[in-house]
Amino acid sequence: MSERIRKLFPWMVLFGSIAVIELVVRFAFPFSLRRVLGVETVVFLGAGLAAGALARRSTQVGWRHALPWLLAASLGLAAVRTGLWFWGVSVARANLVIGLLAVGMACIWWIRRRVRRPEATG
Repeated sequence: MSERIRKLFPWMVLFGSIAVIELVVRFAFPFSLRRVLGVETVVFLGAGLAAGALARRSTQVGWRHALPWLLAASLGLAAVRTGLWFWGVSVARANLVIGLLAVGMACIWWIRRRVRRPEATG
């Protein structure tokens, strides 16, 4: 197996498993929005945690280092949103919560980046 494929293989397995689970839930069983939302909450949460674990192992630098973390955060936010929908929160409120969480996460990332930068160059 080439080096590039070896590094991309865990990501391919992650996205492939998400796709297979989504297809099975949507087409192999009678449609139930409640079931789809429940499964998607668990799938997105698990995928976010797996993407976070893969991002920690990443050897990329610069903007390529930020992409796996952005993907993990996006999957985590998707899990929160589908979980809110599953528990009956309206779409508008769930989107408001997700927007506020995303802004909060961006602020924390920006502050941590500013605090760490002088130490890294010093």
